[in-house]
Amino acid sequence: MAAVFVFGMHHTGTSLLTMLLEQLGLDTGGRNGLLMDPNNPAKFFELGQAVALDENFVHGGYGYGYAWEKVRPSTRASFLRATGNIVQWLDRRVGGLRSWVMKDPRASLVAEQWLSRVNTRRRICVLTARDPIVSASRFSKDWMPGMPLQRSIDLWEEHYVRAIEGCRRTGAKIIVSNHEQLLFQEALAIRKKELGLEHLQTASTLNDMADVLREKAHYNAALEMYQEALRIREDKLGPKHPETATTMDGMAGVLYQQGLYDAALKMYQEALEIRENKLGPKHPETASTMDGMAGVLHQQGEYDAALELLKEALNIRKETLGPRHPKTATTMNNLAVVLHSQGQVDTALALYQEALEIDKEKLGSQHPEVATAMNNISGVLEQQGDYDAALELLKAVLTISKEKLGPRHPEVATTLSNMAQVLKLQSEYDAALDLYQQALDIYKGKLGQKHVLTAIALENIAGVLVSQGDYDAALELNQEALEIKKGQLGPRHPEVAATMSGMARVLRLQGEYDAAFELNQEALEITKETFGPQHPEVATSLNNMAVVLKFQGEYDAALELYQQALDIYKEKLGPKHVSTAITLDSIADILALQGNYDAALELYQEVLEINREMLGPRHPQVAATMFGMARVLSLQGEYDAALELYQEVLEINRERLGPRHPKTAITMNNMALVLESLDQDNEALELYQQALDIYKEKLGPRHPEVATTMYNMARVHESQGKYYAALELFQKVLEMDRERLGPRHPDTVTTMTDVAFALDSQGEHDAARKMLEEVLAIRQETLGPEHPDTPLVRATLRHS
Repeated sequence: MAAVFVFGMHHTGTSLLTMLLEQLGLDTGGRNGLLMDPNNPAKFFELGQAVALDENFVHGGYGYGYAWEKVRPSTRASFLRATGNIVQWLDRRVGGLRSWVMKDPRASLVAEQWLSRVNTRRRICVLTARDPIVSASRFSKDWMPGMPLQRSIDLWEEHYVRAIEGCRRTGAKIIVSNHEQLLFQEALAIRKKELGLEHLQTASTLNDMADVLREKAHYNAALEMYQEALRIREDKLGPKHPETATTMDGMAGVLYQQGLYDAALKMYQEALEIRENKLGPKHPETASTMDGMAGVLHQQGEYDAALELLKEALNIRKETLGPRHPKTATTMNNLAVVLHSQGQVDTALALYQEALEIDKEKLGSQHPEVATAMNNISGVLEQQGDYDAALELLKAVLTISKEKLGPRHPEVATTLSNMAQVLKLQSEYDAALDLYQQALDIYKGKLGQKHVLTAIALENIAGVLVSQGDYDAALELNQEALEIKKGQLGPRHPEVAATMSGMARVLRLQGEYDAAFELNQEALEITKETFGPQHPEVATSLNNMAVVLKFQGEYDAALELYQQALDIYKEKLGPKHVSTAITLDSIADILALQGNYDAALELYQEVLEINREMLGPRHPQVAATMFGMARVLSLQGEYDAALELYQEVLEINRERLGPRHPKTAITMNNMALVLESLDQDNEALELYQQALDIYKEKLGPRHPEVATTMYNMARVHESQGKYYAALELFQKVLEMDRERLGPRHPDTVTTMTDVAFALDSQGEHDAARKMLEEVLAIRQETLGPEHPDTPLVRATLRHS
């Protein structure tokens, strides 16, 4: 038998601590109760209002006949020492029967005195390892308002030092545990030993432990415990018992997190059948299983089926719990998530806001569920292009999360990541990188180096590095994330496919088209295997492959893949969804590249109407479509119409993204191209210079967009006969291309061609010919002898 003392600065009413300690007895009860019951002496033991719970026991000489709150602060320490007699009495009465737990944090200060009074052979000290700053902050706020933080930190240190010293001097076994994982194995071991491996209470312990492990994303360990609990419950209670369904429901949740959607759906269906038959079709637990099933269907792209289940679950919640219950709000939130995925943004936003109002009313404005609802609303605002409003809402979420969960909680990291995503969209890359790094540090510290969320944080940082043009560093981080995900989730998980797609994008930007296509193809296979051939994620993978083919000049093959993706999006998301519009936009790009300008313009117009309807007339995505239309008009020689459209794009971007945003600079760049065609070279150079200044400021002096703009400026100088100025800029661009992309990248080779022509114009014919020969060799090797650019270079060499 064991006497377990939980020492440290923990809150005795913390839900996870309470839940886990319950596995050693029956009920932890209130925060400060001496929980004694003559019929069940194994209930938990805490100091506090002892007289209120067992007056005869206290007056029998084992304590004092007054309540804890009446004790003056100056005498409390002696009271704690004196009540060590109660520990001694409890050990005599209970220790020979079974294990017991003492978890009052104040006991840390008198650990040695208390431990020395216990005769039980097995003494266990569990130290709740919490962050000192977080613990002290909570202490000074909740227990001792007004106490300086440093004094609270000193108290934290005193509690732990005294506890460790006491445990060591009495020879007790010391377990240092994270607060959330307290007594996992101890609870299970004691339960198995005292009740037996096949006891129903052992199954309850296994199920509860699995719940916590699932919450902490330890999916494999959670699944093992659920399976053992299920085996016991099926054996003892039968396969159709509600408690059996509870375990099935938990297992289904783990399978869902592991990306095993078919298996998860099957398990949810079994649990739902049991709950409907045993509890009734209108029971809250039945609604809970419906919620879980809907989540799986949502991931599988079965949006209509998911909506049907969630609507039914919502009706049950409203009928059984009431329309203003927090769980009703949770189902509203889930319903809104699916509607949001379908592009029904206004309907989703209304539900998110209703859920937020309920949570505020029932749980208080500072509750974590309120933060979740606000977070969802910020996602809608982000999609609508209202980045400033989204960021303000996320700042409020961050404040709530830090206050309620502590500054190092994983939920805080998630909010930091969401804020960073908005900043990235605003091209505030340094600020985004800083927040992503903070999130990564929290995930590593709290969840470990190999956790899936740590991997996602690495990918987020890689995404910013890609935007900054640092492809090698991004690829390295993506590789690290891929290894973590494969290790934690298995090599065929959709999260693994997502990382492969990110890596493929970097490889494409580096000009490694074959490697990029191969990686995208592998991601496609995993996605099809996981979701089925008609899922929106499959369409996304097809789109990614089409982009690579476009850059390889394989326009027909790209068009075919885009069309497949379009068919899936139309079927699953509808003809008016944003993803449908983006794919139509991509098809229009290909048509323009093929010289089919009228068809491209017609398609762009269709996309423009969808985006205006779904996102509003001043959304950045609307501006992006107008940008494509202006480019086609320019190719058709409709320069005035193109310039007018670019001007409108510029106004939207300045309004929604700001005057110094890179997208504003891109529009300036293209306007300058039109001005070149109108022989307004000086005006073009002025716009190029403005764009260049923005790029250098926002993206850094070595970014690809800086090189592109310098390249365009060089062409203008060349057309004006300023060959030396042109050559100087071309050579700077070539240096940047070789450094960033490597010597064999198509963009590098294009710049080499321009340098060769500039050298020839300066009379340096031998140097020009030598460079063109190098260009031809690379073109033939990387693009093949039939690529449109290869014979052009060959013909140039023949006439040089």
